[in-house]
Amino acid sequence: MTDIYDLDLSIIILNWNTAMLLDGCLASIIKNTKELMYEIFTVDNNSKGDEFDNVIAKYKDHTNFHWIKNKDNIGGIADNIVLPLCRGRYIALIGNDTVIFPECLKKIINFMDKHPDAGAVSARLLNPDGTVQPYYARFHDLPMYFWRGTIIGSAIDRVFFQGKYAKHYWYSDLDAEKLNVVDQPPGACLVLRRGEFIKEYIIDEKLPFFFNDVDLCRRIYLAGYKIYVLPDADIIHYSGSSFKKADPKWVEVEYRKSLLYYFRKYYPCQLIVIRLLLFIDSLIQSIYGCFYNRTINLIRKELAGCDSILDLGCGYNSPIQYLNVKYSLGVDMYEPYITESKQKSLHSEYLLADIRKVDFPECSFDAVILLEVLEHLNKDEGLKLIENMRKWAKKKVIITVPNGFVWQDGYDNNEFQIHRAKWTVKELRKMNFKVYGLGGIKYLHGYKGNIKYKPRILWKALSFFSIPLLFYFPEMAFLLGAIGNKQ
Repeated sequence: MTDIYDLDLSIIILNWNTAMLLDGCLASIIKNTKELMYEIFTVDNNSKGDEFDNVIAKYKDHTNFHWIKNKDNIGGIADNIVLPLCRGRYIALIGNDTVIFPECLKKIINFMDKHPDAGAVSARLLNPDGTVQPYYARFHDLPMYFWRGTIIGSAIDRVFFQGKYAKHYWYSDLDAEKLNVVDQPPGACLVLRRGEFIKEYIIDEKLPFFFNDVDLCRRIYLAGYKIYVLPDADIIHYSGSSFKKADPKWVEVEYRKSLLYYFRKYYPCQLIVIRLLLFIDSLIQSIYGCFYNRTINLIRKELAGCDSILDLGCGYNSPIQYLNVKYSLGVDMYEPYITESKQKSLHSEYLLADIRKVDFPECSFDAVILLEVLEHLNKDEGLKLIENMRKWAKKKVIITVPNGFVWQDGYDNNEFQIHRAKWTVKELRKMNFKVYGLGGIKYLHGYKGNIKYKPRILWKALSFFSIPLLFYFPEMAFLLGAIGNKQ
């Protein structure tokens, strides 16, 4: 490790399949960090496609930018690779899903220079709409894990204590306009003082993906320092952008491994209780998984092996965010949806256009999807679009649509949300689609999909628990999933 720290700041940014967000992050640093001498190390953990190479090419003239491409996704351990190369007096861990505000990093450096008790300092995290993001947490221990991390604990907290414990562990009483000392801010923005707690490594190699920021913050406090959050240093944080794309089974396995290691390291006497809670929670999640996220699970299964996807009427919250695909093109005619989707980096590219008027060469994409959009077109427009989808797709066409529901006014006075045509299982099957039921009982739903009988909680529960059965009896389901295979 170098002993000469001739720069103010060494910034480390990790990237995995979110190059569009990375581009925005780097641009914000260049624009808003002009009075500091800094360097940036950007490490890619084996992203798909060439998007990361495009970012490198864009910033190739910045001599203080350094690029590392890993052959495997090693998570936060990539920070350790960079540590011996850092020439900054301070080291900043910055999420690629952030946008840095003017003088944010300068204010943090100035504060740390004046407060030697500050082992680390974080900026105030903001949502894209400018509201404060409540992302600070108290340290994990057994009570916190029960109330915040388990299904039973969080349910008891909500029902009997009005979320009292969740509010406590998430610092709900924190005044974001004041200087605060917190246990654990996220790694989205954490500027570190050089000290014994990062002399050998930044990230514990047993915690590559989860709990590494918790562990780092614990080491800072055990070394006798504090962690501050500055009220006048702001960043926008698009939380969870990378992990949404990861395989949920992989996420579950890695999370469990990290949780057990963390408690073995800091609370070894509580490990047996944690194992018991994990077992109970996994059992509940398995049962719950039979009912919840049927749509996402079906889409994930059907799109396996599809490297290019056309998402028609992509909206601002496409399920593509939960898939790790090489390339996707999102098309929508409503500009605010495109803007918000871009901010979340859901697709590789976007096209602001009317899906009824776009055209693509034959077999341009492995799969073409149209999710809860078909009902917004009249019948002739819908039939024509389905014909085009079959032409543009190499392998698969996927459609989701309410089962025979129509209403003539939109949500929140949005004309794009008007339902103009009914679609049924019979006519979808007539077009050679395999049809599944994805929602609860059709006959319990009325205007705009709301439960129409009282007490609604009872009928909503009945509809929810009917979902696994209705998967195979779509005629009775509220929402339909139609799969058309080209091969």
